[in-house]
Amino acid sequence: MKQTMLGIAGLALLSACGANQEAEIATACLTIMEDPDMKRDIVAASVENEDFCACASTALLSLPEDISANSISAIGLMAEAITEHNGSAEDAFRSISRAARADDATPEQIANHKNIDELGEQLEEVLDGMRTAGGSCPV
Repeated sequence: MKQTMLGIAGLALLSACGANQEAEIATACLTIMEDPDMKRDIVAASVENEDFCACASTALLSLPEDISANSISAIGLMAEAITEHNGSAEDAFRSISRAARADDATPEQIANHKNIDELGEQLEEVLDGMRTAGGSCPV
């Protein structure tokens, strides 16, 4: 009985961690969606930012573990960079790209750039899926 209770407690903790991670991803996504160009794409698809970010969170968490980890790291990094660049996704990406192309670029900077490129493609797929599904999340 004690092991069963421990097992249930462990599952509850894992669920809470998953929900917390999903909320963190959605928060980072909402930061990114404050950029006027990004917002324009979401509005054009007749999707609300919150719905898109909730779907994007689910989609990123459903990817294979290594890809998911890279995407989650990238969305956090991009949200940070956008905040540092006064809400401009273009300026944030340009800064990350410049750092990755520098002669003294670290492997981490190069990986960050690659992961953010891949994240952009993943988010486009989510938005395309939502367009096709009439605004609901296809994941």
